[in-house]
Amino acid sequence: MGAPEWDVVVVGGGPAGYTSALRLARRGWKVLLVEKDRVGGTCLNRGCVPSKALIHLARVKKKAEAGSSAGLFCGPVRVDWELVQSWVRNIMASIRNGLELLIKRGGVHLLRGYCTLADEGTVQIEEPDGFLRTVTTRTVIIATGSLPAPLPRCDPGCFVTEEEALFLPSLPSSLIVIGGGPTGLELAWLYAAFGVSVTLVEMMPRILPNGDEEISDLLARSFRKQGITIRLACKVTSVRRGNGLIQVQTDQGDVLTASAVISAVGREPACPPLNIAEPATQVRSPLQVNERFQIGEGFFFAIGDVIHRTGTAHGAIAEGTIVARIVDRWLRSGTLPPPEPRPIVPYAVFSQPEVCGVGMTEQAARADERAVSVGRFPLRSLAPARIESETDGLVKIIVDESSGRVIGVHMIGPSATAMGGEFGLLVNSPLTLEEKSRIFRVHPTWSEGLSEAIWVAMGDPLHTLS
Repeated sequence: MGAPEWDVVVVGGGPAGYTSALRLARRGWKVLLVEKDRVGGTCLNRGCVPSKALIHLARVKKKAEAGSSAGLFCGPVRVDWELVQSWVRNIMASIRNGLELLIKRGGVHLLRGYCTLADEGTVQIEEPDGFLRTVTTRTVIIATGSLPAPLPRCDPGCFVTEEEALFLPSLPSSLIVIGGGPTGLELAWLYAAFGVSVTLVEMMPRILPNGDEEISDLLARSFRKQGITIRLACKVTSVRRGNGLIQVQTDQGDVLTASAVISAVGREPACPPLNIAEPATQVRSPLQVNERFQIGEGFFFAIGDVIHRTGTAHGAIAEGTIVARIVDRWLRSGTLPPPEPRPIVPYAVFSQPEVCGVGMTEQAARADERAVSVGRFPLRSLAPARIESETDGLVKIIVDESSGRVIGVHMIGPSATAMGGEFGLLVNSPLTLEEKSRIFRVHPTWSEGLSEAIWVAMGDPLHTLS
């Protein structure tokens, strides 16, 4: 039997897949990237990019409407939803074209089709015209992503998924969003900003259940000030049509009605067909991997949403980068490198105000019985808060008193998501808290709140009394 056609076959062209493909191709390996739809995955085509484009326009609208208090009058902002959708699709197409060009020039061969993993060394690909192609490879990286989780006991025809919600044909007059995680929060906020009456339903006692409790409480307060109705500890039991509207029954015994309903209750792995003979590689969904992203003893690796870890594009890119290093070593020497630490991935909500955090939350640290000190700084004390009329916000850092290390950074306020990388550096850096306090940030910017929170944690505040 001859040598395999490919060194690596990557199944799935989303952030995890194309990252690993590009990095391995740049190391000189022959890489085939198989994508059944469009490159960029959910993030580019049905998630991050279109949602952030809509959020950008919603922010522009709100800024324009708020300008009169500073002497800028532009009248009521009229929304042409058809043009909005066209603009969003053009943004997506432009980024996708650039990504396809990057993949081509980066030495990766792109093939459209559906994959079945037949056995170690063989991959079957059904191309769009029905042609069944069989290729041989030295290794496979599975990066097939995720799909919106189903809404139990509900008629699918009565609601749209979080992906479909980004491409509604028209703005609804009223809306119920089911799910108070990052995606549900972003959808609730952007449609409220476009003038839709929004009710957000969350089954847990607070929105953003996995985030910092203090931060999520502040976000809920801000949402309510902006006119969004929030129902907490409220489980949806059914969704059906009635009297020209959609009716959402809850376990609290009431019925909520709206002209549209969005399900944002999470995502589940999209596992490809697996016909793998070796017992060591039998898998289930989500794919089970070891600390080196292997399924079983080698050959098959899996990254991104299909292994159901971070649920973010930036987490998927981090995993794609790590697995490229692992596979490169494995292909060159037949050995595997030592396991790398799992990346600390920021969580983020692109609403207004924004939320971002890295590391342990305050409640998690205390539940772990750690002695912690917390530095809090209200953003209203910063100059940009007055300049931009954005006074809702807080930066907090959590410090482990026994080691003096920063173990968590969380922020609610403008530009929070842009500082996620710096939050990660603070949590991962071996510098002492005092050494970190000597890093000065540009004035007047929102990033100064981080310096202020560090000074508070040290007991030496500047622009606050406590």
